[in-house]
Amino acid sequence: MRQSTACVLGWLKDPRAVEPLIVALSDADANVRKFAAMSLKALTGMDFGKDGEKWRAWWEENKARSRPAGRDEVPNDETPNDERNPNNE
Repeated sequence: MRQSTACVLGWLKDPRAVEPLIVALSDADANVRKFAAMSLKALTGMDFGKDGEKWRAWWEENKARSRPAGRDEVPNDETPNDERNPNNE
């Protein structure tokens, strides 16, 4: 399950996934670490392999520039429904 989660987080292309993926680089399961590194590379375009310290340092310098793809802000409970879902779906 953790393997799949690490893989899917990379597909989401959402920078909010970076920190959980960096944490996953310390997982006891080698496959979780492998998929976390792959997802971080896919998500950021950077490649620090499974080196959590390099990823943390890079993220600290770059996270302020990141936003979820295609979104200016994440909806919250105060966002009107028509702004959350303009197509009323």
